[in-house]
Amino acid sequence: MLTAVNKTHPTKQGLLDTFIDLLEQKSIDEITVDDVLLTSGISKGSLYHHYADYSDLVEDALVTRYGRFIDQSMQLMHPLLDNAQSCEEFIENLKIITRKTQSDGNAPARMERASLIAKAGQNLRLREKLGKEQNRLNADLRGIVQKAVDKGFFKKELDIDATVLFIQSYSLGQIINDVAQTPLEKQRWNEYIDNVVEQVFMAKQ
Repeated sequence: MLTAVNKTHPTKQGLLDTFIDLLEQKSIDEITVDDVLLTSGISKGSLYHHYADYSDLVEDALVTRYGRFIDQSMQLMHPLLDNAQSCEEFIENLKIITRKTQSDGNAPARMERASLIAKAGQNLRLREKLGKEQNRLNADLRGIVQKAVDKGFFKKELDIDATVLFIQSYSLGQIINDVAQTPLEKQRWNEYIDNVVEQVFMAKQ
């Protein structure tokens, strides 16, 4: 189960959802405060009641999308972990997840995550928001890794916190590959991840 999040006021949630929906149609620089208000039907006064400024809303929307990208990967992991009857089956399930998360189709999401992390380095408020969301994501992934240890699939002596960080670093590595002039073949990258997981994480059977 994913960690429960605090319930957001309906008006604030409406503004947030509207901005996220607009991001599917326009780039972030093309979306104006008037676009959000017109599309949502929410007044400017209500916007500034819930947000300090327009940038505050933009930051919340980007952090929410950041979390959703990772949540999608973890939602794939839960059933594959729960349904695995053996270590071998779990390994094969992990390979499926690796290939989905490292696919070319996920390149825009990876790039957006990298861009947000870079922006957080220059923006203390954004960094605090992103830090809270990352803590939630780390806790969710920690639960998955702990469950794999409890089921005897991962080594008992595994450093769970380091494993959580390392798993998320796969995508950062792929971001570098996404922009490389001569990228590593995707199959080689996926197989390298497979080998690391099997040799470092998996329990001896």
